[in-house]
Amino acid sequence: MSSGEDQHPSRAERVLDHIATYGLTITSIVSRLFCDNSQSKTQNLFRKLHERSLVVAYTLDRTAGLKYYVLSVKGSEGRVPFVGVGKLSGKSVHTAVSVLCFCHGQPDASGAKTIRRRVSLEELEREPSLGFSPKSKRAPYVIEQSPEQYIGRAIVPGPQALPSYAINEISRDARRLTGLAEARKWLATGGYRYVVLVQSEARKALFAESIDVAQTRQRIPKGVRIDVVCVPDPAALKEPST
Repeated sequence: MSSGEDQHPSRAERVLDHIATYGLTITSIVSRLFCDNSQSKTQNLFRKLHERSLVVAYTLDRTAGLKYYVLSVKGSEGRVPFVGVGKLSGKSVHTAVSVLCFCHGQPDASGAKTIRRRVSLEELEREPSLGFSPKSKRAPYVIEQSPEQYIGRAIVPGPQALPSYAINEISRDARRLTGLAEARKWLATGGYRYVVLVQSEARKALFAESIDVAQTRQRIPKGVRIDVVCVPDPAALKEPST
């Protein structure tokens, strides 16, 4: 929980809680979520966070001049970060950025409003309606509230990973869960599903086709819902301009 006021946390406190949840953040997403897409508000916010030594910036994409921000040890006080504190390794950065962009990337061309958030395994295990434990502590989980309602285990293959990576991860987990009566109910309705996050439409097509074949051949139990999603490129997200 935030160390700020319980009823009306400041913008800074809300951003720190946001970073604790996702492991990192980028300015375009913070601007849209917390600063009304205002460049001046966003710059002032990060200047104050830096002055108070609450966040640390690292390079995400040197060519695009894109940085990501993580909590400092001081910034993590009073919070329980899902991903840890400080600079993330290559795989951890890739996973955290993909989940962040999946949850808070820009709306699609139709303008549909999507409401998603990352959740911890501990939060899921406290949810009495779930009735089973997803169990994997290292996996990122998400909840979508709109336009659909579901709990998803995010699978984030590396940029060069083959579809077999996602297939093996899903196969192991789904076979365990289909052995649990409560989990089978969630899997049958898509209320609990797998979300494979990739970075291009070409990889989306490749992974979707390979996963379809794996399900046809029953490497993955029948009826398990698997969504393959192309997440936004963080370097292409719209930066604040006012």
